[in-house]
Amino acid sequence: MKRLTCAILGIAAALILNTSANAQSLKQQLVGSWVLVSSDTTPATGAKRQDFGANPKGILILDAGGRYAVVQGQTNRPKFKDTNNLRLGATEAEFAAAARPFAANFRHVVGQRGGQDSHPKI
Repeated sequence: MKRLTCAILGIAAALILNTSANAQSLKQQLVGSWVLVSSDTTPATGAKRQDFGANPKGILILDAGGRYAVVQGQTNRPKFKDTNNLRLGATEAEFAAAARPFAANFRHVVGQRGGQDSHPKI
């Protein structure tokens, strides 16, 4: 797996500047799976924060069709109590505590509208 060491835009800029990579388009170079090594958020206020902690875990998968999937979370997420049925045995507070430091997102193409995909591509 390739390692993601900075924001996607940072990777894109580095790949564009890489002269040995000129044979492939930027899109082709980004296709594959990437391991998350950091995740920083900088809102309009400019106060950078790490929503998933200093050492988050995650993966980003990009395909040639422009679809992606990303999963990321804190390494120290709380564990659920041992139960025979997690959905019925866990409390709302346990689910909330486990869900806050976790995120998953994806983009897929579901159809065509006016000759263009109904979801934007990368």
